[in-house]
Amino acid sequence: MNVRFLPTIFFIGLLFFVNNSFAQVSGLADYKIFLDPGHAQKENMGLYNYSEAEKVLRVAHELKDLFESQTDIEAVHLSRLTDADQISLSERTDLANSLGVDFYYSIHSDAGGSTANSTLTMYGGWRKNGSTVEKSPVGGKAFGDLLNVDLSGAMRIANRGNYADRVYYQGEIYHHDNQWPYLHVNRTTNMASLLSEGGFHTNPTQQQRNMNAKWKKLEAMSAFRSFLKYKGIEPPAIGVVTGIITDEDNGLPVNGVVVTIGEKHDTTDTYQSLFKNYSTKDGQLRNGFYWIDNLTPGAEVEVIFSSEDYLPKTVSLTLATDSAGWTKDNLSFLDVSLTSNKPPLVESVTAENGLGRVIPGMDPISITFNRTMNKESVEQAISVSPEVPISFNWKDDATIMINTDSLAFNANYTFTIADSTAKNDVTGQFLDGDNDGVEGGAYQFDITTSTEDITAPQLLTYWPNDTTASAEIRPVIRMVYDEEIADESVASNIVSVQRISDGRYAYGKVGHVVVNGQSVLHFFTTQDLVNRETYRVSIKAGLKDVNGNATEAFSFTFTVKEEEITAKTIIDDFNAGVTGWWQPQASGSTSGIITEVTSSGADTEETVLSVGSTGSMKLNYGWDVEASGQYIREYLPSTADQNNNRFGIDDVLQMFVMGDGSGNQFRFMIKDGDSKYEASQWYTLDWKGWKLVSWNLSDDPVYAWVNGDGVLNGDNFLVDGIHLRYADGAVAQGTLWFDDLRFVTRSAYTPPTDVELVADDEMISMFPNPARSKVRIETKENIRSVSFYNLSGQLTKQLQPDSREVEIKLNEIEPGLYLVKIETTKGISTKKLNVVK
Repeated sequence: MNVRFLPTIFFIGLLFFVNNSFAQVSGLADYKIFLDPGHAQKENMGLYNYSEAEKVLRVAHELKDLFESQTDIEAVHLSRLTDADQISLSERTDLANSLGVDFYYSIHSDAGGSTANSTLTMYGGWRKNGSTVEKSPVGGKAFGDLLNVDLSGAMRIANRGNYADRVYYQGEIYHHDNQWPYLHVNRTTNMASLLSEGGFHTNPTQQQRNMNAKWKKLEAMSAFRSFLKYKGIEPPAIGVVTGIITDEDNGLPVNGVVVTIGEKHDTTDTYQSLFKNYSTKDGQLRNGFYWIDNLTPGAEVEVIFSSEDYLPKTVSLTLATDSAGWTKDNLSFLDVSLTSNKPPLVESVTAENGLGRVIPGMDPISITFNRTMNKESVEQAISVSPEVPISFNWKDDATIMINTDSLAFNANYTFTIADSTAKNDVTGQFLDGDNDGVEGGAYQFDITTSTEDITAPQLLTYWPNDTTASAEIRPVIRMVYDEEIADESVASNIVSVQRISDGRYAYGKVGHVVVNGQSVLHFFTTQDLVNRETYRVSIKAGLKDVNGNATEAFSFTFTVKEEEITAKTIIDDFNAGVTGWWQPQASGSTSGIITEVTSSGADTEETVLSVGSTGSMKLNYGWDVEASGQYIREYLPSTADQNNNRFGIDDVLQMFVMGDGSGNQFRFMIKDGDSKYEASQWYTLDWKGWKLVSWNLSDDPVYAWVNGDGVLNGDNFLVDGIHLRYADGAVAQGTLWFDDLRFVTRSAYTPPTDVELVADDEMISMFPNPARSKVRIETKENIRSVSFYNLSGQLTKQLQPDSREVEIKLNEIEPGLYLVKIETTKGISTKKLNVVK
């Protein structure tokens, strides 16, 4: 054990010895329990910069207080006392073993997607010859069977069950190879033990409740009562009224409500009392949770709810009482909704392209109120100047959509919501249009419509092209347009790819996707192209935007220049879904996100057809631009099946990424042979559509992360995940797709055995270029043939000079760009020649 922890351990051992002769419950006089609040300091950061470690430490203190004040327990020990303590796993379990405690209880909360929320308990155990075996001494399973049900009932969330830990992590197979507990706290402790996960600190609703001090008391009370039942002791009676207070109009929890029962009262959290520590904006966080205890079980009480902003409410209640039942059977849950006493306000007015560029007939105007509105009164209240007929649709009871079909292009309009007409549907209060706190006052906003679209879609970028060769022998050809193209105009043969040298067409499939308002056409080549050959991509006329404007035909050329791939190993093709990968919120490294819009999952719509893909990983992200350190770690554990595919320094890590042009950045993260975290460079997402991103591990830069040193050492590398970060000025929300994560081994290009490729710059000269009447070619080997092809792939001139030098007249060749194929005794080379007259 590290010497620097000895004073702390001695202090803990002394501080938490209790011999309570005034306890209400007996039966634990010779019993010692060790409470281990998981992690330390601010580890495992949850939403809103409130960590799992901070929360569970306070649950442990509440549980300790319950044991000491209400039982005759001999001793309660804690593994750590404060947020400053940093205690390793081995130091925790070594301390418990040295103290000779009777039970080890490790307290945690869980992480996952923004909608996941449930309880889970795990005792030490495994499967042996078809049966589940619990570690000795037993007791963790019995306590877990009670706690998992009780805790989910008290928290009013789902439960995933009580598992032997190795079964939970490795499955309920017939026989596990390792016949010992999976978790350290179960494996290395000499007493009965259990680990619990009390809800998810990555769930927005749960995490806002986790911040409340009395919520942690609720969790502690569930563990306390479950443990007494486990020991065969009837828990003491409790009298508690608790619940969640919400707004009747919008269903959101309400801050600052005073709850009174006789002389006792509680106030729901507010920005000033709590949430200012975790947010910068009043009203961003809310839980509406209240808790009043030390009441008489079975008594009849009146519960009064009061707030400056809501109508008062009083509810009569008989307190629950069932001391032998679950904790939920002894908590008097009273959830109430309150009615606002404030007149309704306009919360926002929006249009898809902004109020300064509303496209008539395409962009509805959305008006959102902060309260449920009387729909008929709102429609009667809205007028527009200059006057045109308008119609409406309702998105929900608080959001009206104004249709813009009747608006003219390139025009200005003023919309007015009249005084004393639009009213709240619950209380009948009129709109506070001028936001002065009282009913009445017209609300106005101005819009400007766009100019009429009479221009066909414009091709902005395409890849590969004349200046950027394809480094892939089976490329995904990408064409990005400046606006959305109507799906029905994208025919299956709208794009073709033809080899210049012989006019042969390449097989492939056309795909269309809209990325941030711009259409991307893909041509997925489904056969290997010929290396060192030039191809022409032709796009037929007739692509139409949503207004019917049609494109003209267009073509461009590119050359394939791929280094030879000698081996290719798939790490994850995502065809079977997204398994093993964690949700972004599950990693403690993820921060500064809008959790409700951030998630990862399987997708079958957007895939790379060139590799026959039927699935991809879809990552939705949303940055909280007001937060600091916006970062996503999309984590793949080293134990995941995908990481059975190991790679090394001679390989190239690759993955197809559908960029969104957002300007955000992503990178690969791996663990090298020394288990150090090493990263690729940051790749800026400045493209739209599918692109193969490659990290050449032997040549490209390497960057350290966490314990890394910026050097790739050893062998048997594995993928740790994908990292994403926000770049200043980049798009705050978007979606990315990832497909065909793999590594390949490359070698220098080896030409076909029947002809060796000539190095252009060193062995062949062609001049002048541009040329008018003649062109001269000089080589170090005899020239067998010279062939001229136009960009349509037609052979326009050919000769066999059988010499090292030749001068070719161009009288019969029309002006334009030509590909000149030169075959010598050493090989073939293709050059571009610009003929001018």
